[in-house]
Amino acid sequence: MTAPLRKLADVTVGLTLRTPEAARPTPDGNYYLLKISDVDEFGQVRLSLNDRIRVDDPKAIARCGLRPGDVVLANRGTRAKAGLITQALPVIAGGQFFIIRIHDDRLLADYLVWFLNHPQSQRKLFEESTVSVIKAVLAPQVRGLEVPVPPLRVQSRIVELFALRAQEKRLVADLEALKSQLIDNTLFQVATHV
Repeated sequence: MTAPLRKLADVTVGLTLRTPEAARPTPDGNYYLLKISDVDEFGQVRLSLNDRIRVDDPKAIARCGLRPGDVVLANRGTRAKAGLITQALPVIAGGQFFIIRIHDDRLLADYLVWFLNHPQSQRKLFEESTVSVIKAVLAPQVRGLEVPVPPLRVQSRIVELFALRAQEKRLVADLEALKSQLIDNTLFQVATHV
């Protein structure tokens, strides 16, 4: 089965901060502002909990305040990175994100993150993007994106395998960094002890 995302989830745009001051950190801030850099290539959301902004509008908080199970999708940049919110923290998604709240229990949130981050989905999202200095993904593209919905057990397996692949990539990168450090240190020792 496949279905357009709008049949499986509600898709809204994050909070538009109308002035530069609205996005500035403030000591009396009550919400963290999610940044595109908080979402990694594997769909993990790692919040930089340094700066808070002030948001007092209850409607904005209800619409853009993130909760566990929400999927966020960056709507500008070179990649439309998707991530899964797993923690209950006071976090607001700004206008550079789509907030996707699944309402169909046949779709797993972490499977949707995998699907949205897949290269074929990324190509589809950017097919009709607005082209300026920075690419932007349009809301109708996201809402109309056809999402394959296999049985839940298949979705779970895909997510498990992707998580293992992501772990392998991280370990290989760590190993490569350590190898490079070892070679650099060894060469430096040879050069300074000749």
